[in-house]
Amino acid sequence: MEGGPSFPLPHFPPPSRPPPRGNPAGTDSSPSLLQGAPSGSPSRQVSRPSAFPSLRPSPSSRWERWALESLLRAFFFLLHRPPHTAHFLAQWKAECHFFNGTRRVRFLYRYFYDRQEFLRFDSARGEYEAVTALGKGDAEALNRDKHELQFYKGEVDRFCRHNYEALQGGPVIGRRAKPQSPLFTPFRKARSGGGAPFTSGAFGILG
Repeated sequence: MEGGPSFPLPHFPPPSRPPPRGNPAGTDSSPSLLQGAPSGSPSRQVSRPSAFPSLRPSPSSRWERWALESLLRAFFFLLHRPPHTAHFLAQWKAECHFFNGTRRVRFLYRYFYDRQEFLRFDSARGEYEAVTALGKGDAEALNRDKHELQFYKGEVDRFCRHNYEALQGGPVIGRRAKPQSPLFTPFRKARSGGGAPFTSGAFGILG
């Protein structure tokens, strides 16, 4: 107030900085990582590295883990790969051979392994015959079965003659249309020594 007595303002000392953790007062006062920089130097914040890494994977770590798992899967697949499977070819063929129409018919039932015939039934013989050594045991066993032999003997009429008569009136057997492709015609060649000529050569249709 103007004209009144003046009183001095109270003076409070500045607050003291608390001692650093783990460093009780009165002991070593050297600056630590948790303590601020000394007065007069630019302030900087120093952080202590954590002993435990972050549990959340970064995108790069996820990619590295996927690559490692893929590599391990491929390694174990090659390590425990199943044995190589053998490839083979087994075939059975039924053939009908006609001579002079259906007057004489021959039925063949042929067995092949890897494109090689090893066993056949021949109706002209009425039994199985081994073509190679591989079919010898099968031929002996099948020839002891009389029902097996009788069944395939009946295929001459049941399979061959029946299908011949069914196809005889169709476009396969007895066809009279002229071919549209050129033909190889037989040619004549004289015998050596001036004998009578004879015919030789091949006859076929070019596709």
